[in-house]
Amino acid sequence: MQAILLICFLIIQVNNFLSSKRNLEDLSDDIIILHLNDVHCGVNDNIGYDGFVLYRDELYEKYPNIISVDVGDHIQGGTLGSISEGSAIINIMNKVGFDVAILGNHEFDYGIDQLSKLGETITSKYISSNFCYKKNKTSVYNPYKIIEKGGKKIAFIGVLTPLTFSKTYLSTLRDSNGDAIYDFLTGNNTQELYDRVQENVNKVRKEEGADYVILLTHIGMELEQYTSDKLLSKIENVDAVLDGHTHLI
Repeated sequence: MQAILLICFLIIQVNNFLSSKRNLEDLSDDIIILHLNDVHCGVNDNIGYDGFVLYRDELYEKYPNIISVDVGDHIQGGTLGSISEGSAIINIMNKVGFDVAILGNHEFDYGIDQLSKLGETITSKYISSNFCYKKNKTSVYNPYKIIEKGGKKIAFIGVLTPLTFSKTYLSTLRDSNGDAIYDFLTGNNTQELYDRVQENVNKVRKEEGADYVILLTHIGMELEQYTSDKLLSKIENVDAVLDGHTHLI
């Protein structure tokens, strides 16, 4: 039986896993997705990044197929992030070894130029389907990432809150005339956003052959206009959503 389980973690059961390193009888062929959100520079808060790695290593003894994801707001919120403009946090995340990460609204706090530098530095690379150039509506980062584990293709699609324009420094997202350079796809009463996400869901299903599609969203539940559950109600063929922004999970 196939399933997905969240932790913040998610298990996808798959078949036909082969391993030469450990006894097959002791291993599970499930796929585990470990999920962090809204760390806000709290590298030692709660279990911290070191506890996250320890927990993952313990799981790895039984579950060889583990994917680690971060759904945004990691570089802002503490001194370590402020004095390094996020680079120290990205270095730590690279050491932890995330497989995929998305942007939160606070990833824009040090300016778009710094975000571009951090985007080149982070080894997992950012994905975002709706952070686009205003002029042609093309995505600044790849909209999705596909990871193969246990003989299955798991597609992750990134979605950033459209409220980012009101939650970061507008000057870094506009030109010298005050016109927006970037867009978060809020047109047509947000249908533009829903259409873009559905377009990517269809693409990874039909063209990429994804077995599972998971939305990584930094939208949250705080406002009726933009919420992750409303997004999910507007699209189809998605298996799970891992959300952030309102610090609920």
